[in-house]
Amino acid sequence: MKKPSLLISLISCFISLSAQERLAVFAIEKDTSAKLPCISIDFFRSIPNGDLYGSIGDHFTPKYKATGHTRFDGKAKIDLSVIDSIGYFGVENVVVLPHYRKFLAAVTGACKGQLPNDDSLDSLQLAVWCYNVLDELGFIDRKVADQQDAFQKATKQFAFRYGLTGALQDTNSTVQPQAIISKASQVYFNRENSTKATEKPDSLRFTDTTIVYRQGVQAHAIAAHYHNIPTKELEPFAAALKDGIYIYLRDYRIDPGQVDVIKWSAGPASYILTFSAVNGSPRWVMRVRVGE
Repeated sequence: MKKPSLLISLISCFISLSAQERLAVFAIEKDTSAKLPCISIDFFRSIPNGDLYGSIGDHFTPKYKATGHTRFDGKAKIDLSVIDSIGYFGVENVVVLPHYRKFLAAVTGACKGQLPNDDSLDSLQLAVWCYNVLDELGFIDRKVADQQDAFQKATKQFAFRYGLTGALQDTNSTVQPQAIISKASQVYFNRENSTKATEKPDSLRFTDTTIVYRQGVQAHAIAAHYHNIPTKELEPFAAALKDGIYIYLRDYRIDPGQVDVIKWSAGPASYILTFSAVNGSPRWVMRVRVGE
């Protein structure tokens, strides 16, 4: 797991990953150190450390030394002579999928023919990593033609799900890439490091003050705040609630301590459930919309 300077205050190193990140290298003039500017396109992989990289595609041959994710071996310029904007390099010949290429081509188009400075590279790197972590967690719709639009929609969905926006009605609020990357790291490594498979609740029932779910032989109670919503209104959505609890358990690896239920629309009826830890910490918030 990387700890680059622009994100070092955001996340801690959970585990070491063996796979090396792939790099997008800019087909522009070399800088004063005879290096080509580049960015990483794999957040959840390790930073290169003297590894030999090759141009991804036909005739893949690892022959360029990469020592980081901001500058690349200037000798690779020969492999970029017929490329309009960027080329992709890796330790192994792992293809960059078409949907990701579309996004990268769009966001790097503004850099075409220009020599990026450290600030512009950092800004571009954050945007690319933000897209990458959302894609890794399944929030990107890979089938749509406009991947920038897919990215914007995924950002809003992710921010809603994990409580990164305050007002539920504010769909235009801006969430900084750092916040998304930090939360995505927490979720990703919780999923990856789970010691046992997360099971969906076997059954679920409502009381006046709790939602009780059972996994195997063990019962768990979540303190419920219904805001005058009769529990009978929620009973038809028991399956969706079980799915929401499952997502919480999978992504946070702790039992939800409380749930706040509000009515979102009357017809057709839909509700927003905000799960959180008992202490109400924003670190453990998850929202689920049911009834749509």
